[in-house]
Amino acid sequence: MQIKYHTQQNVPMEFLIYLDVCCLNRPFDDQTQERIFLEAEAVRLILANCQTGEWQMLVSEAIDNELKHTPDSDRKRQMKLWTASVIIKISLTEREHPKCVKT
Repeated sequence: MQIKYHTQQNVPMEFLIYLDVCCLNRPFDDQTQERIFLEAEAVRLILANCQTGEWQMLVSEAIDNELKHTPDSDRKRQMKLWTASVIIKISLTEREHPKCVKT
């Protein structure tokens, strides 16, 4: 079953999703607490929709920088896989004004 979202004018909506490193880490966290389990499931659902092309994920240079400092190599590898197929990457200029760049 595929869910399509539409505006009030019945125009299909496109989703552009930004997940920070904290969100990308959530599936690796201890799932015994219900809140953490639900948040991890939400992240997995978002990633699945992005991987199928239903939604688009964007990343930023901030994510690249944070991933460089992630000590767990398995987590880092998986998060890099999740962010590798993005179409849009936010690049910060020297003045720190966001600029979108298609990759």
